[in-house]
Amino acid sequence: MISSECSRIYRTETKADRLQISTAQTEAQARNFEKNGEIMIKIFTGALLLICSLVLSGCIYRVDVPQGNYLDQEKVEQLRAGMTREQVQFILGTPITIEPFNKNRWNYIFLIQEGWDDPVQKNLFVIFEDNALSRIEGDYTLKSGTEEPALTENEDQTAAEAAE
Repeated sequence: MISSECSRIYRTETKADRLQISTAQTEAQARNFEKNGEIMIKIFTGALLLICSLVLSGCIYRVDVPQGNYLDQEKVEQLRAGMTREQVQFILGTPITIEPFNKNRWNYIFLIQEGWDDPVQKNLFVIFEDNALSRIEGDYTLKSGTEEPALTENEDQTAAEAAE
């Protein structure tokens, strides 16, 4: 009899323990679910912030990047045939390059990229003959109404090119 009573008590305690354990497990699972929910909210918020920052990064201001010799039309119009190298350099500034095999050609090159636009390049080539300004070539033009004729390529060269 004693053994049967002991087994009943044991079984009863076991059922009660199981009930307490299952209740404790349920409470622990509920706490874990709350913690996991908080973690998921943090992960979702972080991912949302990351996506927003990547999308908005295209809206950031981009600084204009000028490179080379900035020349405006007014400076180029001051050039006259027969000017010395020093006079040209005083008006336009130091050239970006002087060709190593042709010391009589100075290159003024200006490149700018404004914001997200494509870069724009403007060139001016100054050609000297007998240490005097002979002509200019490139993207700048001179007004035709100036006192001295505009400096362009020689008329003979342009006529020969047109014939070809």
